[in-house]
Amino acid sequence: MYGEDKEPKYKNPLNVYKIADPFVLFYKGKYYLYPTSERGAGYQGGFEVWESNNLVDWIYKGWVYKSNEDSWGKDSFWAPEVLPRDGKFYLFYSARGYVNGKKTLRICLAVADSPLGPFKDLKAPLFDFGYATIDAHPFVDDDGKIYLYFSRDVSENPTSDIYVVRLTDDLLNTVGEPKFLISPTQVWERNSKWNEGPFVVKYNKKYYLFYSGNFFASPEYSVGYAVSDSPLGPFIKAQENPILSRTEYISGPGHNSVVKTPDGKEYFIVYHTQMKKEGTHLRQLAIDRLIFTPDGKVKVIGPTNTPQPFPSGVPKPQKASSDDFSEKTLNFLRWNITGLFDYSLSERKGYLRVKTIMSDISSIISTPLDVSNIFTQYTWDNKFEISTKFEIISEEEQDRAGLIVFDNYNHYLELVRTTKKGKIILELVKKDEEDYEKFVLENIPNKKICYLKLKNNGEKWEAYYKFDEKENWKSFGKSIKNDFDIMRVGITAYSPYSVGGSIFDFDYFNYLELK
Repeated sequence: MYGEDKEPKYKNPLNVYKIADPFVLFYKGKYYLYPTSERGAGYQGGFEVWESNNLVDWIYKGWVYKSNEDSWGKDSFWAPEVLPRDGKFYLFYSARGYVNGKKTLRICLAVADSPLGPFKDLKAPLFDFGYATIDAHPFVDDDGKIYLYFSRDVSENPTSDIYVVRLTDDLLNTVGEPKFLISPTQVWERNSKWNEGPFVVKYNKKYYLFYSGNFFASPEYSVGYAVSDSPLGPFIKAQENPILSRTEYISGPGHNSVVKTPDGKEYFIVYHTQMKKEGTHLRQLAIDRLIFTPDGKVKVIGPTNTPQPFPSGVPKPQKASSDDFSEKTLNFLRWNITGLFDYSLSERKGYLRVKTIMSDISSIISTPLDVSNIFTQYTWDNKFEISTKFEIISEEEQDRAGLIVFDNYNHYLELVRTTKKGKIILELVKKDEEDYEKFVLENIPNKKICYLKLKNNGEKWEAYYKFDEKENWKSFGKSIKNDFDIMRVGITAYSPYSVGGSIFDFDYFNYLELK
């Protein structure tokens, strides 16, 4: 694709990891992602939010809801969805707390003045039907009536089944009793106990109920749909289910939401996939095109793990270019940040100051750590080089800083300066699924300024370094095959073994297209 397609492509998984049950809200030109997260699902947890202007590149915006010792919910903070209404934002979520002395799952409601929160509990639990309920999905019909779809959880029921109940206009009470809609009945889901994660889209006067079947940590976790002429059912499951299921390379796609592009021309299904092919509770974000066919059926172009065109009507990222960090803010039409981050352009004028956070790309699956401080830009050039100069202001043992070529946590290349047992070393690391290459240069002088360069000739990567501007570039002495079909290039700094706190001042990031 490079040198041919003069525009960026996206590729699953997207840059949000260790999340599940992704719900996306489009509001005033921006997308907001509210998932279940590893950091927030447990005791006194809550919910985090990411923001995007193109549905592909997400930037972490922090906590939107945080429980405390006085909250009804004690743990199991799952499956958030946000409904904008009358200038307020209402967060429906699942949590586990006490009802009549028994710990049980219920749906709760919180409210905020902004999609970024903070949300405060309005009514928790929202209702009590005498059994465990999770996965709330509010749906507003064309006539203004509000319905809440939810799953009657298997923890207090032989199976997880999907129900619907109408809500009052203030969202605080129900109208009538919940109505049963679907349970695990089709061949692909019959060996499991789960129908969960409801999401409704109205299209051509029909109601399409999307849901997930099978165990969430199983590779067989998949998405199906059912259709009705009424929001209250009856819903008839599609014979072609599941419409989103595992492939040779993708495991457990499920628990989806659906969102339109800003121009209204395309639908996208937003879902999670598992971070191990054999199945796991660790999941990550993905999107693909969803099509309503002329005969009333639904088709998903996916799950994909190959380069795809950006959604229509969104601002596409600009091609990579040099940055001397002289502006007050990063240009987010070029730059994107993956993971948590701690940076400043004001603490030292003309420098991007990055403070490390405890994280590790290489062990994200095997440890509680996430990724952080990955600053990248897209390129679709076939041949180019990137370089940077940074100064070490303070550092902890084994903290890393340098250049990165990033596809995802399982496919990346980095050229970094680090320390080991007090000695300075340079590392050239390439990871692609199970293949891991690492080359080390030792006996590096203890200089406070470091220059690094990566050169891509279309077929392989070559690495260079120096410690003084007047010096000639020195070759790392190793080359690595280029197998990236999506390239985001940039800088990184993180702490795989310490609590973080190292400070690296990046003077510039240079990008040069080669002929």
